[in-house]
Amino acid sequence: MTPSEPTISSILLELAEQYDGVVAERDVFARVLERRPSRAKDPYASIRNILRYDSLETGWVRLGGGQLIPRRIALQGLRFRVLPSADEISGDLLARAKLEPFVLLRMPNPRLIDAQSRVIPSATTRLPGSSARFNFSAVDAQTLDGWYRRTRFAPGDSIVITIASAEPLTLRLEREPAEQFRADDVAAQERALTDAIATQVARNRSTLVAADSVVLPIYAQAAWRTGYPGRPWQQLVENDRRLRLLDDMYIADRSFRRPLDFMLEAEAEAEWRAEDQELFNDITAFQAELRASRREAAERGLWNGIAPRASTGQVIYDFREGTSQVIHPGIIDALVDHTDAIEQRVERGDFAGEEWDDLDPDDLSEIDLADELDDELFDLEDIEDMQQFMTDNPALVEATQKLMASLSPDELAELNSAETPDQVQIILTKHLNQLLGREPALFAELTPELPLPNTHNDTVDGNGNGHTAGDIFALETTADWEADDEPGWEAEAGDEEALSESVERSNELMEQFYQTLVAQGKSDATAASRTGDLWIYADFLSNYYSRALDQGDYATLDECLFFYYPRKVLNNSARSAREMCTSFKQFYAFLRAEAVIRDDSFAQAIWRRRDQAARVIELYDQIDGDSPQFERLFAHLFAPYTA
Repeated sequence: MTPSEPTISSILLELAEQYDGVVAERDVFARVLERRPSRAKDPYASIRNILRYDSLETGWVRLGGGQLIPRRIALQGLRFRVLPSADEISGDLLARAKLEPFVLLRMPNPRLIDAQSRVIPSATTRLPGSSARFNFSAVDAQTLDGWYRRTRFAPGDSIVITIASAEPLTLRLEREPAEQFRADDVAAQERALTDAIATQVARNRSTLVAADSVVLPIYAQAAWRTGYPGRPWQQLVENDRRLRLLDDMYIADRSFRRPLDFMLEAEAEAEWRAEDQELFNDITAFQAELRASRREAAERGLWNGIAPRASTGQVIYDFREGTSQVIHPGIIDALVDHTDAIEQRVERGDFAGEEWDDLDPDDLSEIDLADELDDELFDLEDIEDMQQFMTDNPALVEATQKLMASLSPDELAELNSAETPDQVQIILTKHLNQLLGREPALFAELTPELPLPNTHNDTVDGNGNGHTAGDIFALETTADWEADDEPGWEAEAGDEEALSESVERSNELMEQFYQTLVAQGKSDATAASRTGDLWIYADFLSNYYSRALDQGDYATLDECLFFYYPRKVLNNSARSAREMCTSFKQFYAFLRAEAVIRDDSFAQAIWRRRDQAARVIELYDQIDGDSPQFERLFAHLFAPYTA
């Protein structure tokens, strides 16, 4: 690069002044490459990395989904809240860390004005008690020239800060007395903020992330960006059991540990126990709420309260023999409290050796299979030569080509820019529906692993959902569990045919639902999203019950939402759970209107439990996989399916 040649950062900074709203990052990348051509295999990669790690120097904020917004536009008019400490108030100071990520520490001091737009003289200083030594937390502060005294500021009051001007950066400070804080008005936005932060952090559970890359993009896109602000994001993170606030500026998953944490292990364990007990209390209260809802549904005749639990089968591996067996539970009464029974099993250590959940990727490094497992058992190899891999797998290449051929140029561009599984799902869902109908051979055939029937009928009969103690899901056992004798068991031909028919039927109904939504004026994205929500339940029904969506009921929806979905769907979220409940309600109302089913009351009842469906996700996210209490918390959270 010659001395006069512009850098990528300088070009991005210039371009940021030429836009006044959200723009596709590919458009910006193309303009950068016009001025600074690249022969790299992926010329966008270096630009994207600069935007990711040096957003301040580029003048842009990455919103995700392949979109950018100029930083000055994101900041203009933005409002947030600061709660100064007693030391800050007495010292007439404002900690710079509390302005993050809207005013980064490496930026010059912003200009300060009061509620009447009068300039507040300010200088740089350090927080009380800090020294020239190394500090984990930021110690920079700004003096406020007596502003606290003039406004009669008291501990507990807050500063409502408005970014009056992004260039030059100017902050308007207004005092709000503690008793005037409108908590009810901001509850929804605070929940949305913490959920969004937790979702982003969950994708980087093994590391910490800077608030600038998480919090600012959320604010930039929020409808409440310039409205009445909620509590400081730092306080919300500290109060959320899913998250940890580190050094006042970084966010991590609650399970994240630094070397310093291990040096303070005894103190950390005591804190861990207290947090786990508080979480257990929350789970206990939540379970009482679930039982009340299930009992209400039973009283209304929506189900008989019997949970079939077909999805709770556990696969037990024998690494030495290279075999496995599936253990299935029996049916259970979901209307009674199983706390004591679960607690007894926990005390006996019944859950200690059982794999109730899929392996967390973070745990894989801790498993030593060198002496127990030969790689050939997995029959998987690293793809070192992609061209050879494609040559060896022509069917996979053909399937991929057919799927990609069904996408429009705009959709291909969206797909290339997608950063999350949710975004990919929205783009691909309607094409998967169409492709399944045209090319069913491209899709893997799901094989159900259902418990074997018995001839016992010694408990209550069903009353509407078909799940009784004597049906196919009841097991002939002398204990709570029964193991399949043959690890290689597969469904009989009749089961496979039923499974194929259920998948085909569900796909047909989903396609009809999609077309109806479009005909009603819904956008393709909305229709695809609503239809995509049904895939999880359709897969669940076909895989575990050999049923189509028009055979859904209260019992299986409860099992799907409160046991299967939180554990088995990688990109789950509280928001997605609520949206799924809405999609179920709309879909079954559509089936009733089309006379496909007679009654959709069960789906409406599940929709009324949408906050519970979200809550189980939130509670599960708070369980630390490294906690000694993991099995106990897990078993109680997913009762009665773990009883």
